[in-house]
Amino acid sequence: MKVVINHCYGGFGFSEEATNILLERLGEDGYQEMERHDPIFVSLLEEMGESINTNYSKLVVVEIEDGLDYEIEEYDGMESVSGYLSVTKEELSNGLSEEKMSLLKYTHTIKIK
Repeated sequence: MKVVINHCYGGFGFSEEATNILLERLGEDGYQEMERHDPIFVSLLEEMGESINTNYSKLVVVEIEDGLDYEIEEYDGMESVSGYLSVTKEELSNGLSEEKMSLLKYTHTIKIK
C-alpha cells in the first residue's frame, strides 16, 4: 500500500493547486475524509511531483505491505510510517490465519482491536 508522508521539518501540507485538484476529484466530502493512502491523493503526488509541496513540506510516497494497518509518527513536522498487524482477541486465542501469519515477516508489532 502506498502512503503519503511529509519528509522534512515543517509540516504536512500541499499547494493551493493540489487542494483545488483534490476538491475537484474527490468532492468536498471526499476531500474532508481523505486518508494518506487514498489512491487519488497518491496518484496526484506522483503526477505533480515537487509542485505539490509548500515551502514547509516535502511530500513523498512510502510503501508498506498490503494487509497491514499503519500509524504516522511525527516530530517537528518530519513524519515516518510504521506498519502493524491488527487482530482481535478471538483471532489470538483461536490462532492467526495463514494470511495474517505471513504478514508478521513485515512487522514486529501486533495491535489488538
